[in-house]
This record gives sequence, C-alpha cells and structure tokens, in this order.
Amino acid sequence: MARKLALPTLRPSLGIPTESSPTLARARERLGGKAATHDGAGSVVAVPDASGKTVLGVVLCGDEETCDVWLESGFVKRTRRDGLRPAKVTSASPLARIGGDAVVFARLKEGQRVRFEPPGKATEIGLLFEKCRYGALVADDAGAVFAVGFRRVWPLPSGEAS
Repeated sequence: MARKLALPTLRPSLGIPTESSPTLARARERLGGKAATHDGAGSVVAVPDASGKTVLGVVLCGDEETCDVWLESGFVKRTRRDGLRPAKVTSASPLARIGGDAVVFARLKEGQRVRFEPPGKATEIGLLFEKCRYGALVADDAGAVFAVGFRRVWPLPSGEAS
C-alpha cells in the first residue's frame, strides 16, 4: 500500500511569501492608496447619505472634485465636494478631535521624522516615507515598516532629538 506524503507548504516564517503575507502594496491598499492631502482636511461637514438625510463627518483627504469623509458612524465615504456643507460641532465632540488629528496629519510631509504608534507597541520615532488617504507608511530606525492610521502619527515636538 502506498504511503501518503504531505507536501511542504509555503510559510512566511521561512522567508517564502504567501498570498496573506504583509507587503507594502497591501499596507498601502489598506490605508486607501497613496494620496496627497488637499485643502479642507479636518473640516467638519454635513454629507447627504443614501436616504437623503444629512450626517456629519470630517474631511480626511481629496482632490478638486471628490473627497473622503470620516462619518460619525466610523466609516469613510468618498463623495463629491460640491455635495458637502460646512458644519459646526462643539470642541468636546469626537468629530472635533478627529478633525484635529486630520489637520495634524495633513501638515506632515513625506521624508519627515515623526512620532508614531505602531499596533500593540509604545510610541516610536521613525521616518514617514509615504502618505496615504487614511494614514502613512512609516519606517522605524531599525528599518521595520509600519502602516499607521492618520490618528497614530504626529510631528516630532520642537527640540526633540531625531
């Protein structure tokens, strides 16, 4: 009787990539793709939803015609700029805090040294080498690359060693 032999499988631990292996392309895609920040990032706006009701959100990024808006529900919606209306919220509102984070992120530049919070780790210092719609690709000083959401990356404080 023939004996069944198991064929070896590809494993990232062996340095062999699989379809589920993390790559820069997958990280970039998860962060919405490479994008530049345009005017209006951090603005609180009213956005019409599919049922015609108005919901509030914060502009994250966009171009001359469209923009991505973080909605109160926690989802991001791509919409036409001409459909947005300015809105006001109190400074204690979660949207005001998200808007502040979006403004800070919008001011960051590729090639800038930043503080960032990798998933499950303490705050580190690294190099922002690519901005995306919803975050950035950041390399730490050891050369590891992290996909970091826009709310988890900040400029270095003045005078902090880089």
